[in-house]
Amino acid sequence: MLENTDINRAQGSVRTNTVPQYSKAPARRMDDILRGLTFEFLGQGAHKTSPEALLGDPNATLLDVRTDEEVRAVRFPLEGLALQSLHIPLSDLPDRTEEIPSRGMVAILCVSDVRSAIAYVYLQSQGFRNVRILAGGTAQLLSQLKTGNVRK
Repeated sequence: MLENTDINRAQGSVRTNTVPQYSKAPARRMDDILRGLTFEFLGQGAHKTSPEALLGDPNATLLDVRTDEEVRAVRFPLEGLALQSLHIPLSDLPDRTEEIPSRGMVAILCVSDVRSAIAYVYLQSQGFRNVRILAGGTAQLLSQLKTGNVRK
């Protein structure tokens, strides 16, 4: 663990956070990550995965970054599937990255991909390399989970 000191000049306070380090890859600078998000990279869709690919990967984890209220309103029938799922609201992500498995693909879910994109870049900056945005958000996942579309 590395210690990171954050100084809030407006309030005159100092806060020390423990930043987890991951064995899979060193943390990357945000500007390096953003430079890699070229038109070609985004056009290839390498930063996304489909619900079909997610549900077909027994080593994958679904990371739901929706709010608690959104999760209560729309739940996914994942019981009986060989899929690990985690609910970590985007605002809690910096404090809970140690809960995310370091092996296997991590597919990030939100309603419209906006928070997924933020989480994607954040996790890349924290050393996660096998992260993807779940294409189509909640609507596509719900469509794929309809009876008959998923093999248990």
